[in-house]
Amino acid sequence: MDGVIYFGWLLILFGIGVGAFFGHRFWTKDPNATLVKEWLARYRTFEQLVQDWDKPLQTLDEVVEETRPNMDHELESAEAHQGVNIIGKGEQTFEAAVTLKPQTQESGSSAWTPKDEDPSKALKLGFEWILKMPKGERLPRVWLKGVAISQRSLKALTDFLMGTKENPGPARIFKRQNQEGPAVYFMGNELPVDHLENLPHDFGDIKFRLLDLGAYKIEATGDCGELRTNDLVFSVTAREVGGAQRWFIYLDAREKFARGSGIVMLLEPFHPEVAIQALL
Repeated sequence: MDGVIYFGWLLILFGIGVGAFFGHRFWTKDPNATLVKEWLARYRTFEQLVQDWDKPLQTLDEVVEETRPNMDHELESAEAHQGVNIIGKGEQTFEAAVTLKPQTQESGSSAWTPKDEDPSKALKLGFEWILKMPKGERLPRVWLKGVAISQRSLKALTDFLMGTKENPGPARIFKRQNQEGPAVYFMGNELPVDHLENLPHDFGDIKFRLLDLGAYKIEATGDCGELRTNDLVFSVTAREVGGAQRWFIYLDAREKFARGSGIVMLLEPFHPEVAIQALL
């Protein structure tokens, strides 16, 4: 019996030796074998398995950062007539690309000069727009996507937001507070909706809080009658209180300062790294 056992062990050892010899030759010739060897080397001990198990899982943002191009940078560099593949919508073409350069006005001066802030980017897709939030002291630098809700004269909207010295509107009140102090709100149903289009059914019930007033010099390429190169436009930025956190952005192109018609947009947070497959 003992002889049979010894013989069996010899066969086992012989099999291991033959397997190791031919396995080594196979792995060194097969380019895919490196993956197998690395996997075996990595998990050669139980302790290593436990250590890997205890490591925190990657977040979605970390996975996206490793596997996708820097879509933020690519969008900022996008041009008019360039293609884009948006997940769920397929291939589209940017009709226009707009750069918004922040401007400032010194106290007592009528001249507008460049402000030491990064420019913003707006990309037109028909009635839809993709916009990187204009930089403001109270604004995050985030991408937004939504629709233009203006197609006709916007003077009535400017009149509502500014009001008069005797009866100031929300924007004038906010400006008098130096964009600080008590929060300033307005409701969707207070806006001159006869001059707005593409409104969501609940627009009248949306409560907006004013966040920022600004001015921007425009550089535009492509088909963009709303914003034209060398226009100076004045922005009103507000965000929905609660709800879907939609953003109301009005780029006011006044006749004295601009040739474009201006635009009002209702936008929602947008994540290019997740939503865009590729720029073409």
